[in-house]
Amino acid sequence: MGLGWLVSSEAFWNDDLKKTINKLKLKVTHGLSGNDAIGRPEDRFFYISEVNMNSDGKQSSFGTYGNFGGRTLNGVSISRYPNEDITWETARKTNLGVELGLFDKLELQADYFMESRYYETIHETGHLQVRFEPVFSPAGVFPAHWHEYVEILYIKEGLLSAIVQAAEYTLHANDLLIVNSGDLHMTRTSGCDYLILQVSDRQLRSYLPDFDRLRFDTIIHLDRSPENAPLLSCLLAMETYFQEQMPHYELLFTSRLYEFLYLLCRDHSTEGSSDFSMENNRDQIGRASCRERV
Repeated sequence: MGLGWLVSSEAFWNDDLKKTINKLKLKVTHGLSGNDAIGRPEDRFFYISEVNMNSDGKQSSFGTYGNFGGRTLNGVSISRYPNEDITWETARKTNLGVELGLFDKLELQADYFMESRYYETIHETGHLQVRFEPVFSPAGVFPAHWHEYVEILYIKEGLLSAIVQAAEYTLHANDLLIVNSGDLHMTRTSGCDYLILQVSDRQLRSYLPDFDRLRFDTIIHLDRSPENAPLLSCLLAMETYFQEQMPHYELLFTSRLYEFLYLLCRDHSTEGSSDFSMENNRDQIGRASCRERV
């Protein structure tokens, strides 16, 4: 959507004004743009599953091997699970501009451009008051976004690349990625198993009065120091409780969750105002995103 106003054509713009400012035009455009480059060029239709009903990598054998009547049949393999919530990367763009003509000799034009990447709505898991989920992510890109949750990814297997506030990271098995609330971030993987834990600002502020001044470390290598073993123990215990879901498991889960958050605050956080600007970093993430796709 765009609007323009040629102010110098209005009746009140008299001849005396036109001798100095012969043209004055104000303009504004606003809208949403889409980007479908959220995976490899050969990947399409992320909203549906990708199933091979005759996979030789999932074979099963029956009977006796060799020349005694044994038989081997191909099986079923799933390379991508359906995701009905996936969409194009969207950005809200606004442009403000002015065109100025002086003395019928000089033309000036100025534009101010703003872009806002999309805000992700987090759906919490059951009665846990957090989002917690074991995830297998097939090859693809999760485009730039932000939310009001602290996000923790624990890499179990595979490789994951992340851009957080314009800084690039590569994560391997037994690495933690922590995205502070409000940080613009995107991820890319060729296939990765991980745990995701997202805790809302609202919940953290209820226990941490200084939460708004805390910044958690972005990367923690759990296997490089025995001091990080309790963090891993908490995460694996939460995963076990979540998968088994015994009666009242939420109490056990929450006890290990708060222990985990305590360890993060004690050993992997700093206090002080952040020295970056989200507006400045959005453009940098956009450029890094383009590099990833080339």
